[in-house]
Amino acid sequence: MIVIRLKGGLGNQMFQYALGRRLALERKVSLWLDLSSFEDRTYAFARDYGLDAFQTCAPRLIARSRLPLYDRVALFLARPAPVLEKAYHALQALPPGRSLCFEGYWQREEYFAPVAETIRKEFQLKAPLAPERQKIAAQYDDSAVSIHVRRGDYVLKPEFTTYFGTCAAEWYGAAIAIIRERVKSPRFFVFSDDPDWARVNLPLREHPVQFIDPRPDKRDAEDLHLMSRCAHHIIANSSFSWWAAWLNPMPDKVIIAPKLWYKGAPEIPVHVPASWLRL
Repeated sequence: MIVIRLKGGLGNQMFQYALGRRLALERKVSLWLDLSSFEDRTYAFARDYGLDAFQTCAPRLIARSRLPLYDRVALFLARPAPVLEKAYHALQALPPGRSLCFEGYWQREEYFAPVAETIRKEFQLKAPLAPERQKIAAQYDDSAVSIHVRRGDYVLKPEFTTYFGTCAAEWYGAAIAIIRERVKSPRFFVFSDDPDWARVNLPLREHPVQFIDPRPDKRDAEDLHLMSRCAHHIIANSSFSWWAAWLNPMPDKVIIAPKLWYKGAPEIPVHVPASWLRL
């Protein structure tokens, strides 16, 4: 068996699932997802399991606090060897054996590249977009450009502000200028967890723009797909918009990503597809 201890938001969970799915396919074993980290609701930015909105392979879902006897016996017999992310996003040589338990973020495309088409299919939505999101998607054409402004806990938690940082208004201005050079008559759709900041600070007054405000329905996977259906993308230092851009199947898409992903650790390499522009 392959056990993946999920953690973080939807984009993080997608990277973790993608690694586990690849290994389970290659080794011809079952995939188990450990949801224990989502049981702690004391954290101000507590996350929820979000992969159930996708057409995943129906992995076995487990939580340590309420593990059925059958699952306890299966785990005891399998004795999955732990695999920890000792260096950020670095996968070490795997220990021998067919049963492994992974804990980390694993944010590299190369970890699931051999099964990329499977991942692309399994990260499609189970159900259609909600009607209000369908109305937005109906406005898209070849000039539609998504802009993702990630702030939230990056701003409200001092340790996150120091480590991750945020993309400044000047960075977005430079990215928009590149889009203007490469996309005819661009129309911008702004996705942000801080729409007030985006409205005030993004230099978009000369362009058609629509701000997609956060919705309380917690359908994050739908927002990710709504973003991915734009023709081009300006993404933040966020796994959420990374996946939105990656899931866009258009061969001529223009994607602009920040060159500095971790403000507090610039030495950590950021792995984005070679066709994406780094700014």
